Amino acid sequence: MNRGERPVGMLSLTSLRLFVAVADELSLTRAAEREHLVLPAVSKRIKELEGLLGAQLLYRSRRGVVLTPAGHCVIAHARQMMDAVGRMRNEVAEYAQGVAGFVRVHVTTASVTQYLPDELASFMAGNPQVKVDLQDGASTTIVRAIADGRADVGIVDSATTLHGLQSLPYHSHRLVVVVPKCHPLSRKQSVDIRDVVEFDLIGTPSNSSLHALITRAAAESGVTVKFRMQLRGLDGICRMIKADLGIGILPAPAVVDNVSSMSLLALPIDGAWASRASLVCFRNRAGLSPAARELAQHLSTAANRAP
Repeated sequence: MNRGERPVGMLSLTSLRLFVAVADELSLTRAAEREHLVLPAVSKRIKELEGLLGAQLLYRSRRGVVLTPAGHCVIAHARQMMDAVGRMRNEVAEYAQGVAGFVRVHVTTASVTQYLPDELASFMAGNPQVKVDLQDGASTTIVRAIADGRADVGIVDSATTLHGLQSLPYHSHRLVVVVPKCHPLSRKQSVDIRDVVEFDLIGTPSNSSLHALITRAAAESGVTVKFRMQLRGLDGICRMIKADLGIGILPAPAVVDNVSSMSLLALPIDGAWASRASLVCFRNRAGLSPAARELAQHLSTAANRAP
């Protein structure tokens, strides 16, 4: 090791845990009480941490402590590391209790409201010893999570750049324009993107693949869409449409129940761009655990069987 280098690899989880406690309490004394330690022991650990990192992490005063700019940087990483350790312990505990597999699945919000619940239920019925940890998010975020090893299997929009991930085909569907029954578009049998841009849209977040698809389709037609609101949940979007705050372009299977229960209309969209497909993706089939490999195949197979 060079003279100027510090042994950062010697950082201990105990020191990081104590630093998180100090940051939460803004007091060395209260952190010591919370961790059931004496004050000198906590103070020593924090000073050792500062020495290893080569930066002052706390401003100390009689009234307590405040994080320095370096301290704010460290606490963000420390919380992530402690969270990762906690997840690791939970996953290992599942194996210790006899669970045959643990699969981390990240999916688009739309897929949760479509076919996925029934497909997961059928998989878990046939594999009761497998634990599935499910999170939803945007397609681009899901790709990053799989690439970083934070997820094993993902469901993303087929238009998403996979950055080297492998994939299997999943479901296909068409988009529809959802409007209140009294809306001017309600008299049309089908609509074009140029019809839609005349009105405010209630859409998904700007980092979602659906938002990108709608924006691109409008640009290719020489028009611009007007997003009045951007919400993550499709149920919330439909509620805003029911309140006549705008209209939405949404996946047809995902909004069938909302359209029916809220007395809305789902109008077909003209154009090939409104056809949409999803993929089951993962880093490498050979590198998947048996449980993750079986789940990925199950989802793709179930989708191909669907009418």
